Amino acid sequence: MASASATGFSSAEGFSRWDGGQPSVFMLIVVWLFIGALIRSLPLSLQRILPYTVIVLLVGLVLGFVGAECTIDGVACYPYEAISPMHGYPGISPSMLQLGVLPPLIFGELFHTDVYMFRKVMKQALVLAFPGVLLSSVLMCAFVVFLLPQYFDWSTGMMFGAMLAASDPVAVIAGMKQLGADPRLTTIISAESIMNDGCAVVLFTLFYGAVFEDKGFATGAVVRFTLVQTVGAVALGVCFLLGALIVLRLCRKEAPVVFSVVITVPFMCFYAAMQIGTSGIISLIPLSLGLRFFSRNFLSGGLSEASHTVWELIEFMTNTFVFLLSGVIMVTVLLSSDITGADVRDLVYIYLAGLVARGITVLVFYPVLKRMGLGFSIADALVTWWGGLRGAVGLSIAMIVYFTAGKGHPLEKTGVRFMFHMGGVYFLTTVINATLASPLVKYLRLDAKPRAQVLAMVEVSEECCLHAAALVRESQGEHSAAAAEARAISAECHAPLCGLLSPGSAGAAGLEEALPEGGKYDTDLEGERRRVLEICARSYHAYFEAGMIGNLACTALDHVTRDATFGCGSELQRWCTLGRLCSRLLRLSKLPFGLGALSLDLCAQIAWGFVEAQENVSRTIRRSPVWDEVKAEAEFGGTFLAAMAGENPAVLQRLGARRLAATARRDALEKIHRSVAEGSLLVEEGAVLEEMAESLAAGMRLLPFEPHEACEEVCRGVSNPRF
Repeated sequence: MASASATGFSSAEGFSRWDGGQPSVFMLIVVWLFIGALIRSLPLSLQRILPYTVIVLLVGLVLGFVGAECTIDGVACYPYEAISPMHGYPGISPSMLQLGVLPPLIFGELFHTDVYMFRKVMKQALVLAFPGVLLSSVLMCAFVVFLLPQYFDWSTGMMFGAMLAASDPVAVIAGMKQLGADPRLTTIISAESIMNDGCAVVLFTLFYGAVFEDKGFATGAVVRFTLVQTVGAVALGVCFLLGALIVLRLCRKEAPVVFSVVITVPFMCFYAAMQIGTSGIISLIPLSLGLRFFSRNFLSGGLSEASHTVWELIEFMTNTFVFLLSGVIMVTVLLSSDITGADVRDLVYIYLAGLVARGITVLVFYPVLKRMGLGFSIADALVTWWGGLRGAVGLSIAMIVYFTAGKGHPLEKTGVRFMFHMGGVYFLTTVINATLASPLVKYLRLDAKPRAQVLAMVEVSEECCLHAAALVRESQGEHSAAAAEARAISAECHAPLCGLLSPGSAGAAGLEEALPEGGKYDTDLEGERRRVLEICARSYHAYFEAGMIGNLACTALDHVTRDATFGCGSELQRWCTLGRLCSRLLRLSKLPFGLGALSLDLCAQIAWGFVEAQENVSRTIRRSPVWDEVKAEAEFGGTFLAAMAGENPAVLQRLGARRLAATARRDALEKIHRSVAEGSLLVEEGAVLEEMAESLAAGMRLLPFEPHEACEEVCRGVSNPRF
């Protein structure tokens, strides 16, 4: 049996040197993540002034200076040794950095984006990403060739320009989301960042081959290269999407299995793209958006919320590691290279030139952008320009050049400037641009909440305050001192929100002033319609998860509703689209092989789900100036469903059975979960009973309900909706 010393694990020295220092890299990641958690625990007052990523970068700089004082034989220096040029082989290589960082950041951002919003702004993002990156790269190339001709020619200059064109506005996006900024703008910036990363890497790879691999620029070769990097990447992403969907379809909806598939597939896709020589970033776009679009099939119930939590953790860990690593690498390059004061001066020039180049890019394409998608204002252009930070993609590109043009290479000094200037621009954009981005968003009033959203906050606030006062009144008496003081406290707590809706008002009376009888008040009609549509969209998902409607019906209802959110400037007219769809489905009712019955079932589910969602609106929002629109749409859908019930009672029979089965399933699961929470059942026993509840619901769907009784159950409330 081999001794412990023979295996290399008997001492710190053997452990460190095992496998090229990879255990040191592992411990580096563990310790740095713990440091990130400590930083995240700092007072919120500090984090409002300096974003979390800025603080992490500054701490990384400190760690770099501390590590530079270590000796290579010191135990505390093993993590630093893993990334130091003093080590024979860098433990964190450019490929490792890309594979470990880019898939979670890109996939996590796209997987939780609004697919319909993304579709609307995609043209704007493509304009900024592809021609925008090309223009920005050319401008920066011309500048560095003019400023530093001793280090850069036109080929290396284009590599440098492509590196600086790759943006990573993670800190800006996080700040805008915290402020509640317009999701349209955050989606544009996020989508543009991901796409321009892919374009920048493709452009860099083209010139990298010419500089370091002696590849030419023949027309045919360039066309083939472009097709492989774009069309080939998209095809690869689609293949991995189909494979992931098949696995998720076959597996049981267990959280560990679902999350394992969703987390591992992006890494496998990116790695496969690296192996076959195509763009891993571009391949992740169809994979991420496709899984997001079909996510309701495998993220039902609490899995959706858990998915957000898991990816928030992954993105937090990734950003923490990247920003700490960036700080250490910047110090490493600074102390190990012949950097002079002139290089620092040139860094300032390059940073300013990068701002000018991005500004010119946004300005040139502004006339096109404002006429596309969901519009693009001057304020949007300013935030898009200022929020173009540099990030992990540019850093990995700089590392590739830095390590390729190592000691003794003719471009050694150029590689050092790549690393130093990229790290410096990364530092300046993170510290300056990211810190000032949130104040800029506030100054431009892009964080202003729509009036309808403020109204919703005021309504909930009023209910909470009145309920609290009522509890004291019931306990102590109507005329007690405690009841009077409780009313005063409620009014005081409610006043600030009422002031947002109606400046100068106070207490619950302010709400009544802002909401006259009948809901005829000056408000944000577009925002009110968005509130209605959001309630309906959530209702459709709830009906699907409960088993009351199928996936196809939920997809159709959700698609029409989401599409209507981009046309809220006019009256709600969703039933126009859904009615035409249902009419087409009715015309297919005579198809053989069960297709006709499938069409009728789908038609009934769409109509019932639509009408029931309008009922849910009436229960959720008590005051609204768009009642007439909602009521009219509900009546149109109810009339269609009633007519269908008269002509096809068997269809309503099946729908009624589905509703009752879903109700039985819901009640059974609530009973089981309550028993587990109370301790009368173990978790394992509850899981067995959950399978029983699913079988019970599946059996109830096949019960022979009488057609007229099923019709009465389904159509209850349709003829006289509660409006």
